[in-house]
Amino acid sequence: MGDSTRQYEPVLYGRDKTAEVVGVELDGTRHVRLFSRTPSSLTSKTVPFEPFLWLTSEDRLAGWRGQCRMEPLSGTGRFRRLARFPDVQSLESAASWLQRRSGRSLGAPGVPYLYVRDVVQQYFLWSGTTHFLDMGFQRLLRMQIDLEVYRTSGFEFPNPLREGDRITAIAMSDSSGWERLISGREYAEAEMLAEMVGEIRSRDPDVIEGHNIFRFDLPYLDARARRHRVELAMGRDGSVIRHRQARFHIGERVIPYRNYEIHGRHVIDTWFLAQRYSRANPELKRNGLKDVARHFGMAASQRTYIPGAEASWYFDNDPDTLFRYALDDVRETRAISEALSPAHYVQARIFPCRYQDTALVDDPAKIDGLMLREYLAQGHSVPEAVPAEPAARKYAEVKVRGVSRPVVRCDVTALYPAVMLTGAGRPGADELGVFPELLRGFRTLCGPDGQTHDAAPAGDDGRFVATVRSGCKVLLEGFHDYLAFAGGHFNDARVADQATEAGGEFVRRLATRLDELGHRVVTVDAGGVYFVPRDACPGAEEALAEASSSLPWKVELPLRWYRAMFCHGPGNYALLDEQGDITVAGADLSSRGLERYRREWLQEALGLLFDGRKGEIPALYERYREDIAGHRLELSRLKRTETLRESLEDYQMRVKGGKQHPRGAYEVALRLERRYLSGDQISYYVGGDGANVMVNENCRNVSEWDPSRPDENVDYYKARLRELYEKFSALIAEE
Repeated sequence: MGDSTRQYEPVLYGRDKTAEVVGVELDGTRHVRLFSRTPSSLTSKTVPFEPFLWLTSEDRLAGWRGQCRMEPLSGTGRFRRLARFPDVQSLESAASWLQRRSGRSLGAPGVPYLYVRDVVQQYFLWSGTTHFLDMGFQRLLRMQIDLEVYRTSGFEFPNPLREGDRITAIAMSDSSGWERLISGREYAEAEMLAEMVGEIRSRDPDVIEGHNIFRFDLPYLDARARRHRVELAMGRDGSVIRHRQARFHIGERVIPYRNYEIHGRHVIDTWFLAQRYSRANPELKRNGLKDVARHFGMAASQRTYIPGAEASWYFDNDPDTLFRYALDDVRETRAISEALSPAHYVQARIFPCRYQDTALVDDPAKIDGLMLREYLAQGHSVPEAVPAEPAARKYAEVKVRGVSRPVVRCDVTALYPAVMLTGAGRPGADELGVFPELLRGFRTLCGPDGQTHDAAPAGDDGRFVATVRSGCKVLLEGFHDYLAFAGGHFNDARVADQATEAGGEFVRRLATRLDELGHRVVTVDAGGVYFVPRDACPGAEEALAEASSSLPWKVELPLRWYRAMFCHGPGNYALLDEQGDITVAGADLSSRGLERYRREWLQEALGLLFDGRKGEIPALYERYREDIAGHRLELSRLKRTETLRESLEDYQMRVKGGKQHPRGAYEVALRLERRYLSGDQISYYVGGDGANVMVNENCRNVSEWDPSRPDENVDYYKARLRELYEKFSALIAEE
């Protein structure tokens, strides 16, 4: 690695200079194995490793019958001793003994010991080793996998636990351009699985990629392999895949998934990458494979499309079209990964964790790993995490309600890290001053001096570096979040509030200056200042440069233009972009949880509002009411779809025991004669009479609906629309 790239070593990049590492795994109980990809081959070697834990004092292990080596740590942190063990069993024995003796589990307040359960991550922390040093992204061998599956007649969605819902195609490709389609017409399902495993073992990829691979492809493969007693021995050591339940956090959303691990390899889910990207780039409205491919202009002109619900029909009647469709899926997955993976590829050079974890773990938790690594390297004690306190809200204000046009958004998220760099953001427990040094390092990576070009593929058009810088900007926001992070060992709620207040003051001054210059500030929220530029003409860049000249440092404040904005409260607004798409922010107009017909009505109503046709909204409401009364709305616009998260037997027991309220999807499944399984998705509509019917007693499966005798509950659906209409009318009353 050149000096420019490792400008902030060792704090940012770690103290170990081992190059070309593409994977690290435990090998036995006393060693780890490092996999390295040279320009010509894949090599591996084992290195000794002593697992460890931190203690508040040396006598905490008095009475434990085992071997360890105790090291004193400098400083005043609560965990002042480091105990090193000869093997993993000794570590686990000591940790179990400490838990029994203290009566407190890991992470509990006042617990006298601290350790990282993942022994491989321990190695990253202790050694300073990271991934991919001295190697470009193109040298990483990445394989993509996509499944097509069969759906048994009578069910809406496939379920891997159902005998007839077999895999019909496995499409595979890799970053070298190799492709293969494993056909369910040519092979039995067990043979297909064996063929796939053979290709993985033969081609030996460093990374396996898929779009929604954690929530669909790998669970489906896992379940079908268990049915046929086929071992998915996809690991580099011949081991089978393994998983644990996990949760992915993105904004306020929490997405459960199975985190699969494959020995010596990484799993990258481009659906999760798209989730992260769309949070910072709201112009990406949907995260499905085809939506993301179209957003990035990656969809080939001759790309094959088929309706997802008809995949079984195509397998029975036109398998060649199905197979072309599957291959196009892996090609688009490969292209999307090339667009979205670079930020995490570069992060894997920095963070003490697996490559796949850089895309899955929350940013504050990754930052905590960097802090622990440097404190370990310097032999310094570690403080105890302080219980989380409610964080101060970032400055937000509404100055103009109603519709404003055109509107410019000034992104102010970079102000808060900049404020922290002035000295207002160093945690009190950071005795070594590591936190601000890391913050400066990531800020540099965001700019033109970031020196990430050595990782970019040959001939890159700048997209790689732009993606890396965009990811680093999001990470910078994570430093502010870290200060209030309950799991952060150096967290500091007081400093977090100080940084919030100081950043808010600069945002307030920026908004005031824009008003003084003749621009009309509409609203300010945690991420941006929205204003109507003077004379509604270009020139906002110059105005912003003048308005921000009072800041004590140069901060990049990106601008984004919108055709119009409807604002009705702090953090609650709708935006009309240059392409005519409408984005809604805030809970007041959130469409989450609404049936499709209500989402569509809301979008049309906002469109009328933006077009200056507010007076036509009541007529739109009446038209929808008449369509409902006349049964003219397709059932797909009225239905709800839910996933059975537990077996019907468990659900019934919980309801009878008063631990669970009755739910529509489960009640539908219990009434039907089909054998529904955990994981099945069920779509239903509401029947019965009257607006206030009990949904769980009147829900019906969509297969029961007869278009010649429609029986959806007209009064119920009209009442739900009226609720939305009245709420929306109240919001636009001042317009």
